[in-house]
Amino acid sequence: MRSEKWVSFWNDRSKYVEENVKYANGRGSFPDDVFNSIYRDIIKVLNIDHKSSLLDVGGGTGYFLQKIIKECSPVETCLIDSSQNSIDSFNSWREANNISNSEAHKTILPEFKIDNRKFNKIMCGTALGYLNSWDEVVMSLQNMYDLLETDGDLLLFHHHKSDFESNEWWKDEIILFNNSNMLKAIRKVGFLDFKEVSIGDYHGNGCCGKSEFSVLLKK
Repeated sequence: MRSEKWVSFWNDRSKYVEENVKYANGRGSFPDDVFNSIYRDIIKVLNIDHKSSLLDVGGGTGYFLQKIIKECSPVETCLIDSSQNSIDSFNSWREANNISNSEAHKTILPEFKIDNRKFNKIMCGTALGYLNSWDEVVMSLQNMYDLLETDGDLLLFHHHKSDFESNEWWKDEIILFNNSNMLKAIRKVGFLDFKEVSIGDYHGNGCCGKSEFSVLLKK
């Protein structure tokens, strides 16, 4: 069960997304150099091009996905997130820019409400850290595995405990990853081929800290 403080924090953040146009239609809270570093690394590591089909798990308002769509058009994309405000924001951007081969759905992990779909690329940054248990992490990974085409790639980049030094109370609310426990979950699901990668080396910029567990998995 999430604490009242946790629920209040995310309710306030959801309201911020809804009200702040710059956040909802731009690059989130990331500085420009950080934002550009992250989305370019995602494109490079996943080898995304106009023929790709990409699922963004926990993609928020789609601030990374928007740039990927613009640079890799007509890439086929799907975004899922637990916040309806974020989904509505992405859909507004999609409609305003006449993006027809993209969709977005409200989904609360570990469920994936995507019917009859497969993707050759999936990206998931930090979303697994907000689940309630390791069982839910494994279930989410299994669902992502099932949604991948054969030879498809999954990019994971996650929270590390150093990300939350300025938010001490978060440490009791999130799942913290390290190489040992996360790789056990990856293997349990069935991923055999993986390699460590670098996504957005933005440590020290005061936003989220460097992602200290970033891996590319192949089905």
